Amino acid sequence: KPSRGMNAFLDIFELYTLTGYRRAADQIRWLEEHGVPHFVNSRGKPVVRRDMDQAVTEPQLGEVR
Repeated sequence: KPSRGMNAFLDIFELYTLTGYRRAADQIRWLEEHGVPHFVNSRGKPVVRRDMDQAVTEPQLGEVR
């Protein structure tokens, strides 16, 4: 559970650090190629849970990527 004031999702700087890309389309492609669970919001931006490392190592039955 995130502490107070800590977002449950990676911010734009963390997404850039993770993927090495600034453009949303490039980030989404990288996330898909590396099997990182995410979704795309209504603005076309990737959204990655902060605890995605657990999601990658412990996939849930019926998980949508």
